[in-house]
Amino acid sequence: MLRCVSIFALVLVASGCASGGTLEPSGGGGASSSSDSGGGSVTSSNDTVTTGPSCVEQPCKLVAPQCGCDSGEACTLDGSNARVCAAAGTIPVGQPCDENATCAPGGVCVGYSATTNTCAAACNTDEQCDGPGGRCVITLSDGGGGTVPDVLLCSDDCDLVTSQGCTQASTSCQLGITDNNQTFTLCAPSGAGAFQSVCTDNSDCAPGLACLPTSANDDRCFQWCRVGGPACDDASLTCTALEVTTGVNLMIGSETFGVCNPS
Repeated sequence: MLRCVSIFALVLVASGCASGGTLEPSGGGGASSSSDSGGGSVTSSNDTVTTGPSCVEQPCKLVAPQCGCDSGEACTLDGSNARVCAAAGTIPVGQPCDENATCAPGGVCVGYSATTNTCAAACNTDEQCDGPGGRCVITLSDGGGGTVPDVLLCSDDCDLVTSQGCTQASTSCQLGITDNNQTFTLCAPSGAGAFQSVCTDNSDCAPGLACLPTSANDDRCFQWCRVGGPACDDASLTCTALEVTTGVNLMIGSETFGVCNPS
C-alpha cells in the first residue's frame, strides 16, 4: 500500500537573487501524492500479528532496537497503518527497497518518486538520526489527509553542495525546513536544469542546485555554496547567504549555506 512522505514546505530569502518563495524539496510521486514531497510504501510478507516477547510498546516497537516480535520477524506497518510483526527483511537504511526486498528491522520503505524507494530509519528523536542534516521529522500520510500517528522517520544526512550521501540514481541532496524553522536535508528527485535555468521546483534542477524565485518574477536554478568557502567555481559569482527567516541564516550543523549569485 502506497504511503506518502510528508514534510513542511520551506521559504528562503536571499538578498539580491530571491525575494522569497516556496520550495518543494522533492517532486511529487505516487498515485496518492500531488504536492507532497514524495510517495512511500511499507511492505511486509504477511499481516499477521504474533505474540512475541514482552515489549514496552504494543504490539511491538517500530524503532530499533525493536521488541515484541518473534525471532526472524520485524515490527512493521500493515495496509491499515497498524503495527504488526512480519518476516524481517535485510535491506539496510539508505538502500533501495520494494515489496520483494524489504527493510531490515528499524527501517521503513518510503518512496521519493513512483519508481524510487529507499529504506528510512524509524525514530523518536533527532539523536537517533545521522547528523547534522538528518532529523526525526518525516511523517507518513494516512491516505486521508492526515498522518500516521506515532510514526516518524529520519531524513537523509547529505551534502547540499555535492549531494554526497544520496546513493539513489536521479536524486540529489535538498533542503527541508519544519514549521518551527528547523533545517534538515533529504535525498529527493533531481533534474538536469543548469545554473539559471527556469524551473518549477527543485526536481527540475541538476544536483547541487536549488530552484529559487528571482527579482525577475520567475524561478531559476541556483548553485548551492558554503558561505566563507570553498564557494563558487565562477569568480564572477558571489556566495550569497540565505535566511530561513529574516535575520536567521540558513545553517546545517555549524555551516552556513547560500547560493551562487551574479555580482
